[in-house]
Amino acid sequence: ITSSVLHKAVFPNSDRDLLLMIFAAFMLSCIPLAFLLATFFSRARLAAIFGPFALFAMVMPRYIFFRSDEQHALGSKRFACLLSPSAFTFAADLLAKYEGAQVGMTWQQATNEEDGLTMLELIGFLGLDAVLYAVMAWYLGLVLPSAYGSPVKWW
Repeated sequence: ITSSVLHKAVFPNSDRDLLLMIFAAFMLSCIPLAFLLATFFSRARLAAIFGPFALFAMVMPRYIFFRSDEQHALGSKRFACLLSPSAFTFAADLLAKYEGAQVGMTWQQATNEEDGLTMLELIGFLGLDAVLYAVMAWYLGLVLPSAYGSPVKWW
């Protein structure tokens, strides 16, 4: 529903399936991120207060590169994409760039190497983030002490 509404109202020149893929990848990376953040808290209220601040902080590395061109500091941009909110903001910037040019983001432009980070690469980073967050949440859920049970040794 979201991709259909955004396709009609905000991104009319972009491919609807690609929009769906971007938003689905971000959504699927946010779920393990929430589980990862929850492993550090024993109280739900404190986790609910901290969560939005953590999400906001994870967007900030993208703005380090706000004035840089597409090819500048590509390795650092890729490192920042290990935070899924930063990867999503890079993807949103690419969407806005192509939509502002009245071209729209399609599957052909999704692999355009001239942009530095490609849209398919950013979607891949969102998938990688989901896997990394899930593995880290699983591991930390076993290792960190909690009110229930005893923690497993870290090795």
